[in-house]
Amino acid sequence: MSDVQVLTATGEQTTIEEVLVKQLQTALRGELLRAEDDGYDQARTVFNAMIDKRPAMIVRCAGATDAVYVNYLGEEGADRVKAAYGPEKYARLVALKNKYHPTNLFRSNQNIRPVP
Repeated sequence: MSDVQVLTATGEQTTIEEVLVKQLQTALRGELLRAEDDGYDQARTVFNAMIDKRPAMIVRCAGATDAVYVNYLGEEGADRVKAAYGPEKYARLVALKNKYHPTNLFRSNQNIRPVP
């Protein structure tokens, strides 16, 4: 396995380091699939056959602990968002935000702020 090339929301190509992918994979109870993995083609297939997307990675959650439902939070503030993710996941998300989204342009809803 190697670093993963992805497109950002703005269409720029960037790289997610293998160590970060491994950290995500280790934290999941479910599975993380890449194009070379068994089951990738089946996992990426949707009901509408006209849609043929090939994402860099697919995360198949095994339960609620693999996903955070922060969309259901109100305006409880940054401490509540941090608690919803837990300290380890939140720290990793802050690191990702610092690296890939330091300007914090998309900051509505339950924002994870980059650390200056």
